[in-house]
Amino acid sequence: LDDFAIIEGGPMMGCIIDIDEPVKKTTSGFLVFPKEHPLIVNRLTSINYILRIAASACMQCRACTDLCPRYLLGHPIEPHKIMRSTAMPLSLPVETMTAAMLCSECGICELFACPMRLSPRRINRELKERFAAQSIRFKCDDDEFIPREEREYRRIPSRRLAERLGILDYIDIHPQFIPIFPISSKVRLPLKQNMGVPAIPLVIVGDDVKKSQKIADIPKGELGAPLHAPIDGKIISIEPDIVIESAN
Repeated sequence: LDDFAIIEGGPMMGCIIDIDEPVKKTTSGFLVFPKEHPLIVNRLTSINYILRIAASACMQCRACTDLCPRYLLGHPIEPHKIMRSTAMPLSLPVETMTAAMLCSECGICELFACPMRLSPRRINRELKERFAAQSIRFKCDDDEFIPREEREYRRIPSRRLAERLGILDYIDIHPQFIPIFPISSKVRLPLKQNMGVPAIPLVIVGDDVKKSQKIADIPKGELGAPLHAPIDGKIISIEPDIVIESAN
């Protein structure tokens, strides 16, 4: 396979990464697909194109809302109404639009529910980013959400979902587990690998470090996680990532 793309994570919520990206604390797995696979094409489509298609092709069938896991759990999010706003801006209450902040970006709406192959998830993500940039938050007076009665009958069978995603041929394949990997002589550690703020380096270029030594920590009172050296070696870079090179 020459022309391929790599998804880090699962087929629904994973993101495309460069082949040179390092394995991080949050890495769960990698999926390699041909670049023409629908899961890759979907992720590479520009948000401007998605907005234009949504404005012209959304037929307000409610399928994205009816199958939305957050909606079925009782949350006041209705993706079909947010999709309506792409064609009719300012036609909806602020509460309806800011409910996009409740979207978990699971992908059910765009990869399974929508008969027009539109992308409510990408539009919700765009709204979340714009709201966050303006410090706009979703406000709701309810402190308890009751799952809707129809939730039990709208669960999606995993094999049907796999077929829709184009991965049914792979669902029963169990890759070989390799318990021991060769130790790399050079490692790169991103300073931000999890929720919260980036870690602050405790080392400088030229320092010798030992395996398991703490090499970066988080500021006091902030959310984050420290970093520890995975190998013995010398620090050759600390910006934008910490790079350690073994002498062996």
